[in-house]
Amino acid sequence: MRQQLTMTPDRRAGLTRPAVPVRQLTLRPDGLPPLDALVARPETSTGVLVYFPGFNTPLGPWETAKCQFLADASSKTVILTEIPGMSRFRDPIPRPSGRTCCTTAPTPGPN
Repeated sequence: MRQQLTMTPDRRAGLTRPAVPVRQLTLRPDGLPPLDALVARPETSTGVLVYFPGFNTPLGPWETAKCQFLADASSKTVILTEIPGMSRFRDPIPRPSGRTCCTTAPTPGPN
């Protein structure tokens, strides 16, 4: 089961961009479409956080800053990547995944 992490910003502190280094990569798995990714690793990393920014989201300066802030606040290495099959390269969602996404009834919420 996933661990839930709640981060509360200190609103009294000034907002300064963290000095966490970020590498931009394009992953090219054999036989699969390429995926863009950002990796931010704080000095002391306590784990890994994988973040999917959304459909057709370019990984530019805004996503780089979010990656830095997440890594700094969580003390985890942040891997920000496109969702396989929904990349900016306009590759379709694989049929089995699309069928599952589109035919599975939504689970009712706690309302």
